[in-house]
Amino acid sequence: MRFTLFFILFFVPAFVDGLIITEVQVEGEKADECYIKIHNSLDDDIDISGYNLRKKTSTGTDSSVRVFPEGSIIESRNYFIWASSRDKNFPEKVEADVFSTQYLSYNNSVALFNKERDLIDAVAWGDGDNQYFLGRPLENPEKGQVIKRLKTNGNYSIKKDNSVDFSLYPPPSSPLQIEDFYTEKEESDSKNYFFTSFFLSLVMATIILLLKKWQDTATQKM
Repeated sequence: MRFTLFFILFFVPAFVDGLIITEVQVEGEKADECYIKIHNSLDDDIDISGYNLRKKTSTGTDSSVRVFPEGSIIESRNYFIWASSRDKNFPEKVEADVFSTQYLSYNNSVALFNKERDLIDAVAWGDGDNQYFLGRPLENPEKGQVIKRLKTNGNYSIKKDNSVDFSLYPPPSSPLQIEDFYTEKEESDSKNYFFTSFFLSLVMATIILLLKKWQDTATQKM
């Protein structure tokens, strides 16, 4: 990934607005099911009218995702969601506040700017050129994974390093976890087989005893 001195000197956010990006979905069940969730960490509501979500493609091409319309408010400790509207039902599904036909892809980045064009927050993933990012970018998420900001004791991580502040959810399964799953499953199947065999043996023994008792009673009557 290529870095630029201009970015480092002039686009380091201070989070003075109390706004942070907390979730990004690049691809859901469909490739164009994308959303970005922004959090207001302050005790007061924030008017984000005129704020701009922007993205960069894998080649570093910059474009606007959405300029927030007049009257856009994030209530205290609440969230504001942008979603792609290429699937007409998707914004409603994720309860989006605003939407547009833009969408996200692999090796991209997104950034939030205020009305003065100050960078508020940025998140990058993959290996795109000349991206918006803090610290180091994350790995590309897999289909259905969400880029989520980590929490400690109920507080979001704000260390200004995407690779530290965020993780992929659900986390990718490792071979060890898969092996453990099948080992547990085999042990469970083995236990179930044992208990089933024991139960059937008990039932058969009971039936044999009842038949013998019935036969003895019949013999006595004769």
